[in-house]
Amino acid sequence: MKFKKGMMACLAAALVLSLLAFAPRASAAVPSPWQQQDIGSVGIAGSADYASGTFTIQASGTDIAGTSDQFRYVYQPLSGDGTIVARVASISNTGAWAKGGVMIRESLTAGAKHASTVMEYASTSGAQLISRSAASGSTATVTQTGVAAPYWVKLQRAGNVFTSSISGNGSSWTTVGSVSVTMNSGVYVGLVVSAQNNAALNTTTIDNVSVTGSGSGGGPVFVKGINLNGAATTIEGNGWISYASALSSGLSVTNASAWSGTYGFSLNPTPDANTLSMLQSALYRSAPPNGQGFGLNQTIANGSYQVYLWTIENYQSNFRNEDVKLEGATAATGIGDLELGSWAKYGPYGVTVSDGVLNIDILRSTKGDPQLTGLAIYAAGSGTPDTQAPTAPGSLASPSKTDTTVNLTWSASTDNVGVTGYDIYRGGTTLAGTTTGATSATITGLTANTAYTFTVKAKDAAGNLSAASNSLGVTTNAGTGNRSGLPWKSGVYRTTNDQANWTAIQNFETWRGRLADVTTNFPYRYSWDIMTESGAFFAGWQNAPWTPTYAVPMFPENIGATFSGCAAGSYNSRWTTFAQNLVSHGQGGAIIRLGWEFNGNWFAHSVTTANMTDWKACFRQVAATIKATAPNVKIDWNVTRGDGLKAAGNADPALVYPGDDVVDYIGVDSYDQWPPAFSDATWTSSHMGGSYGLQHWIDFAVAHGKKFSVPEWGLYHGAAPNFGNDNPFYIEKMWSFFNSLGSTLAYEAYYDEDVLTLGNLSYGSNNPNSAPVYNSHW
Repeated sequence: MKFKKGMMACLAAALVLSLLAFAPRASAAVPSPWQQQDIGSVGIAGSADYASGTFTIQASGTDIAGTSDQFRYVYQPLSGDGTIVARVASISNTGAWAKGGVMIRESLTAGAKHASTVMEYASTSGAQLISRSAASGSTATVTQTGVAAPYWVKLQRAGNVFTSSISGNGSSWTTVGSVSVTMNSGVYVGLVVSAQNNAALNTTTIDNVSVTGSGSGGGPVFVKGINLNGAATTIEGNGWISYASALSSGLSVTNASAWSGTYGFSLNPTPDANTLSMLQSALYRSAPPNGQGFGLNQTIANGSYQVYLWTIENYQSNFRNEDVKLEGATAATGIGDLELGSWAKYGPYGVTVSDGVLNIDILRSTKGDPQLTGLAIYAAGSGTPDTQAPTAPGSLASPSKTDTTVNLTWSASTDNVGVTGYDIYRGGTTLAGTTTGATSATITGLTANTAYTFTVKAKDAAGNLSAASNSLGVTTNAGTGNRSGLPWKSGVYRTTNDQANWTAIQNFETWRGRLADVTTNFPYRYSWDIMTESGAFFAGWQNAPWTPTYAVPMFPENIGATFSGCAAGSYNSRWTTFAQNLVSHGQGGAIIRLGWEFNGNWFAHSVTTANMTDWKACFRQVAATIKATAPNVKIDWNVTRGDGLKAAGNADPALVYPGDDVVDYIGVDSYDQWPPAFSDATWTSSHMGGSYGLQHWIDFAVAHGKKFSVPEWGLYHGAAPNFGNDNPFYIEKMWSFFNSLGSTLAYEAYYDEDVLTLGNLSYGSNNPNSAPVYNSHW
């Protein structure tokens, strides 16, 4: 459900002045350019509100009849020819002839010339074409009986001929009649409600409102917005119709599949609630050849338009790119190439329609599935440009902050055409951020314990910038030395092998409300080139604000390399290259989990009875070689909790400890499994205690003068009794555990995989009990 603004055109100065002389100020309850007022001597003042594509109008009034009318009018200026379409959804019973519908009226006086298409409460009255051909003259009526609300109505002006039509579905129309009424070029077009009872208020709801023609301005004017595969909504202050309504009112689609659902990740930039809902439904085409995709064909009046398109990356980072054709001509290439969770509004793309149908083709450029979540169409306009700036945003405030970030909120601005976004300024002139409609933003990259001043300005499609909001002073929190603000470094696994996904990490930070310090990564390990030499996965994290942790074996798998060769130094040149790549990509302080979880029996680099001696010597060779070139790298000797050397008779992992000179951290991966911790007793005996529990390795770290780490931890879903599933007790115990370690704890990283088995806190709602506990602490 939606309304449309009419096309803008230049009116002669005298006509503009005559229109404005009669026009009252618009009520805040209806969006620009709509205005409202009572016409004639009504018994009770009326009102109108607009929400989610629906106008709710209350009116008294005797009737629209005779030589003088009494009704509530919601209107906007129209110049020359035009059409208004709407669906009268409901009419309350204040009289059999109570009516609601659409009107074109020469002036706002009670006896003005007009033509109207209305629905009356009683089906015996049905639909009517009502007209007055002379000012203060009599009224003529043409009636179509047997129909009642909800019903579609339409009124079209072509010169001085007004044609009235009705429809049960918004696509197949029946003409009620045509009438000739001589009117000025400049008129008012809008919605009418009369109670046929001057002592009562009638409530009528009208939706799917659209106006085409020429309005009172000259800049781009909103015509139509469509939430593709979604419900009616309001985007950037404009009412968008639902996909279903669009399909029944002139839209046809070819070669597209539909998708809708919710996201387990946060979106970047953070959208308002309506935009978020719009981004959660889409049309797409799966894996077409390059240059092919799907088409949207929208019936529309001939003229010049500007088209805006919305899309989101909801599968994986940089999965897709797409080309756009309008009326067969290329309008854009390669759009939609985004990080996971990122969304964008593209346009405006100019187009001229000459055959009554706007053809939009969304095509695969070179990769992925072409996809679109929403589109908006504006009349390009002519004549005097839009020079009116939006109103200034208000109530700028900061609900929260950290040592390096400030969250800002403000109240929305209004504009004669529409607000398209906001610019956030630091210190009055430095642009600190922008939004595309959202009235909140997080400003990052700030310095701890520092005073900042912020203001916000609104902008519109014509580039007009509002005055500044109120000035807000904020002092960031004192720093802890960590981005997270915690005494230890806190991080997350939320990437895919060597694919650096900044957006995924940022979405996790947004979800938990705290920045991360470290990221957990697993580079591909099937060749030396991929693992150590090409530098491809290092480049992805270059200049990142997080310390990367890399889990790597001592040599690639399945290439014929051996622990004995490694122990003899045969691969040292490879590891020198590895270290050089770390340093050249700004990661000389990275954490290397060399041969991680070696005490298990699930990796090719696991310790076995046969390779114990060579494994230990190999570890020393690799660690020493890396540190020789990258001395600030931290080497993490990383076991898994609760196990001895599983492939070596469950022997003590300390047998292969390579030495304090090549180890910086003692790490333990610890998940809620085998057994899960549902009680203090289980936590103490099986997680903290036992032969190789957490406390064992803390003591080992302290004895060797090393810091302790938990590179991987998290929930684990599986069959009882071995897995804890959604277990908030475990999350609570881990928080207490980390806090108890003080300066001994180097870092911890939650394993937030996007499948149900592991972690899965911030994706979807698979752990509704545990996620709030994590959020309350982190």
